[in-house]
Amino acid sequence: MLKNAKIIQGPAYEEMLHPKGIAVNNLYRINWQCTILEIPREITGLEARILVLLGYYFPSGSHKVGATYYILMEKEKEGKIYPGITKIIGPSTGNFGIGTAWSAFQKGYQGIVVMPDGMSIERSQRIKQYGSEIIYTPGTESDVILTIEKAKELGKKENHFVLAQFEDFANYRFHYYVTGGSILEKIKGKISAFVCAPGSAGTIAAGDRIKEIYPDALNVAAEPAQCSTLYNGGIGQHKIEGIGDKMAPLILNINNLDRVVTVDDKFCIDLLYYFVKCRNYYYEFGISGMCNLIAAVKIAKFENFKKDDIIVTIATDGLDRYYSYINEINFRTKEEAEISCDNLKSISPEGILKIDNNEKERLYALKENTWLKWYSKEYLNQLKDEDFWKEEREKVKLYNIM
Repeated sequence: MLKNAKIIQGPAYEEMLHPKGIAVNNLYRINWQCTILEIPREITGLEARILVLLGYYFPSGSHKVGATYYILMEKEKEGKIYPGITKIIGPSTGNFGIGTAWSAFQKGYQGIVVMPDGMSIERSQRIKQYGSEIIYTPGTESDVILTIEKAKELGKKENHFVLAQFEDFANYRFHYYVTGGSILEKIKGKISAFVCAPGSAGTIAAGDRIKEIYPDALNVAAEPAQCSTLYNGGIGQHKIEGIGDKMAPLILNINNLDRVVTVDDKFCIDLLYYFVKCRNYYYEFGISGMCNLIAAVKIAKFENFKKDDIIVTIATDGLDRYYSYINEINFRTKEEAEISCDNLKSISPEGILKIDNNEKERLYALKENTWLKWYSKEYLNQLKDEDFWKEEREKVKLYNIM
């Protein structure tokens, strides 16, 4: 039976970093072949430049589809899953779930997305449109651990496989090699910081690649002030969907983390409305993109970056996932919306933590607290060694030739 399962071929890592010719199927569109947006200084009030990679250009409307596809790709090459036979399970608060549904549809799998019931209605609609089932767990973004637990429970069933975004290093490898490589090839000039709010902590792996060329570049994690887990162990509820999950993901490389910046979730929604109402960005940004932008401005001020410094960040998705949020504040006038821009330019560089060795030990303990129920202490201790991460990065070459 397994021999008759037809795997729909798609690209490996090198083919996505350097796409060749016309895409032979939709899978070959999973890449950063998009325009990089520079945020005008009149918005940021900075001398330094802020450049944003736009994830909404990806199939499914978010670059998170890359992580889902690459987990599938690796497991197919290893002979662990088969289309038409294996049901794939995506624990998610939205974008990874949408990516799971899209990838499942493209490659012939039945998809199951496990998601908190408090996420935006647009996320659920998109998942169902791609034909995947949704199983809801209680809560919102801050309760993602419940989705992981439920997904692991479902994954014990025969012919079920979990796309474990928080712990599968295919997610790390995609962003290290494809996202990080794309940034280095597209951006000319000194990259002084890469800013990204960790959800699964896949995207922030691009910072590891940037450091290979710019060793002094800062790898900066942004997170909600209302759920400041990395910053100080905070575990509150918040409204920035896709990030702030009350844990240190397994694939977060703490060794290369330099700063943590906290951002108020209300400011993210206000600033998103400003971008829509006053700047006519009707597609490019979602709420987590605003979080990254605010964090980029704060770190530029904190580090006193100048005109030759470049801060790179990501807009994970676009506005199509947040119409319900925008509708909540759609009564505001243009003048009221413009206050958000003034607040961005005058924002104080507070809520920023330098990650020294003591802080790294605290974060290692935080990671252990989450993952010890599923991984041995010996394995978790290996994640403190940079050689472990180098070995994971080297596997890109293996999957390129398999």
